[in-house]
Amino acid sequence: MVDSLMAVRGAVPTPKGNIDFQIDVEKGVGQLTIPVGTQAELQLPTMGSRITQVLIDGKEVSFSKVGSTHVSLPKLSAGKHRFAFRYVGAIESPVVQEPIVYRYSASTVKEDTITQGNWKGKYGSKGYALFNYDREEHIGCACRKIALV
Repeated sequence: MVDSLMAVRGAVPTPKGNIDFQIDVEKGVGQLTIPVGTQAELQLPTMGSRITQVLIDGKEVSFSKVGSTHVSLPKLSAGKHRFAFRYVGAIESPVVQEPIVYRYSASTVKEDTITQGNWKGKYGSKGYALFNYDREEHIGCACRKIALV
């Protein structure tokens, strides 16, 4: 099993199209593709350090919120966005406790009209943290609430 987590890449199907995300914290770069008709709030992990500068599509942006494990950035509109960031000092990888592999076909995804994202105690115990579940514990970005059915 891998003992560190320094880069992530994945896609999540939604009714509006795929949300594609990749990040390499050692290089300080990433990319986020947001489907047409949606917007996203990007969060970057602090990795036990502090982020000093973030560029999105070549333009410097300010943090909208600074938390203990992540910084939040202003909402982004649909499209492909490239981002770069810098840490102060050494970074620490979170401990990987299990293999992280989720594969779902696009035909099993639809908009969550029943719980509207209030998933606590209703859906799985781990995957919910990827997109807009807990405002204090973001991993990656927050986009339109979706459910796997």
